[in-house]
Amino acid sequence: MHSLKSIFITLYVFANGVISADAAHHLWRDGFNIAWLGALLGSLSVLLFFLCIQLAPIARNQRYSNPVITALLIAGACAIFGNMTTLNHSGTLSLLYIIMIFAGWLLYEFWYVTLPAIKTPLLNVGNVLPSFSLQDVRGIDYNSASLGYGHYTLWIFYRGNSCPFCTKLLQQLAVRQEDFIEQGIELVFISSQAAIFTQGIAKQFQFPTTFLIDHENKLAQTLGINLPHALPLGMAFLGFGTETIIPTSILTDASLNIIHVDISDHSRLRSEINEILELIPQRSV
Repeated sequence: MHSLKSIFITLYVFANGVISADAAHHLWRDGFNIAWLGALLGSLSVLLFFLCIQLAPIARNQRYSNPVITALLIAGACAIFGNMTTLNHSGTLSLLYIIMIFAGWLLYEFWYVTLPAIKTPLLNVGNVLPSFSLQDVRGIDYNSASLGYGHYTLWIFYRGNSCPFCTKLLQQLAVRQEDFIEQGIELVFISSQAAIFTQGIAKQFQFPTTFLIDHENKLAQTLGINLPHALPLGMAFLGFGTETIIPTSILTDASLNIIHVDISDHSRLRSEINEILELIPQRSV
């Protein structure tokens, strides 16, 4: 299933690029045609969405993207109207394009972005966080006990630079890092991506922060939050591999007891920072 998703998302983005180019070609060659304008609008709205989440992931905590759905409905209306007024092979192709775009978007919204509902006994609230040892980006060994004992700790399992929603969450945590420090919460970030990718993220944090490397996702496999063959097709050529995780946040107390767990069931949804901060008793001034 995850392999199908990795192939789907790459092909869907590529197909929208081809459709937008073909629609623009027809408009340039044949002049204004509302059906082809609809096809161009539909394909560009999808491409713009994916561009926006890479540059500024605005949909981080939105389950559905209403602007894209609205644009596709308008594009569909244009294609239908154009085909009603101009019955030819070219117009029929534009309508077929719109159907393909809309069907692909439904698959993206209701299938691709959904994540399996995970119930892992190791991460039940009240349990002690399983012991583990990992290296940081400099190759220094750390174990969970030395990192977590004596204070609250927020353990963030993130996918890495390949996931715009994860990087946006880390950027927001960097901005709010002082709030966590004031409440005595240490931040620990864990990802399987190469250290060279993680170092760029680490520089965004004003105060010392621990970034650990989970080589080959072995810890994620132990905890039951790994997703094999789930990265989009082609990401392996950029150095990100093929296996990723279900984004997970774990909050532990000073004795490493788990007091909060958020295992995402949606690729675009992440833990709310304010909700995490509210779980910790406010320190008296």
